[in-house]
Amino acid sequence: MNWERWQEFLTCTSCRSNLLREDDALRCSSCAATYLIVNGVPHFLNSVRSGYADVYHARSVRTGLRGLFSPSGFFSAATFVDDRQQAGQQNFHGALDRFLKNFSTHDLVVDVGSGSRRLTRDILNVDVEAFPAVDMVAGGDALPFASGAVSGVVLQSVVELAPNPRSFIDEIWRVLKSGGLFFIEAPFVFPRHNGPDNYRWTQEGLASLCCGFVKVESGISIESGSALGAAVFAFGDERFCKWPPILRGPAYASLWMVCSLVRQLDRWPAASDRRSLYGAAYFVGGKS
Repeated sequence: MNWERWQEFLTCTSCRSNLLREDDALRCSSCAATYLIVNGVPHFLNSVRSGYADVYHARSVRTGLRGLFSPSGFFSAATFVDDRQQAGQQNFHGALDRFLKNFSTHDLVVDVGSGSRRLTRDILNVDVEAFPAVDMVAGGDALPFASGAVSGVVLQSVVELAPNPRSFIDEIWRVLKSGGLFFIEAPFVFPRHNGPDNYRWTQEGLASLCCGFVKVESGISIESGSALGAAVFAFGDERFCKWPPILRGPAYASLWMVCSLVRQLDRWPAASDRRSLYGAAYFVGGKS
């Protein structure tokens, strides 16, 4: 398990004291809090499912036509700028690739809200559910790491689900070491998730949310045509989803063709730097 490499940096989420390894648990050396290790994965959350845990679960088990045509599906109506997605690397694109190239195998890099993907062999996956690729179960607002222990954090398409986004940002600031880097991506004009989905951000709003970090890079990760295509798909999906299968298949196929044509507008560059329509933005910041 990847987490065992970094055990010396793990702390109790209640009192921030060191953790001691037992056969099937990690126990706090100070307050005696116990965190079970289930199938090799430490659990720092209780058994109560959170609202955004349900969202991740729905994404992971989505199958059939809606799964194929969903934003993360094979026939997605939207695509990333400099899209580099492949098997096991969902939502992977050029800006995220550039970010990850800042780190070596000796750096502790955490993907918060990783889901079932693994961006690199050495990255530490943290999520609120124990998906197959997850190394530890924990919340983004209570990460089980010592202050200043982490070299890099990825928070992609997660912060909009949080009841209190500020708590996620503050927690990432706490665990990052001086000189550490933070990648955050969030939707702006994009259909809501099938579950709790609380916020949207412009590029400027995302930078404001991360105002404590020194800006390294920022930009648009899902362009205007893809944003429109995703909106068109959501419109049709809300109407076709309960049609009889004999009608639903052709309806989704026709919808996908329309969305694919709309998505081609991504190739038409904007004439102004003042952008008002795009699907998602990202921000890379450093901790000074």
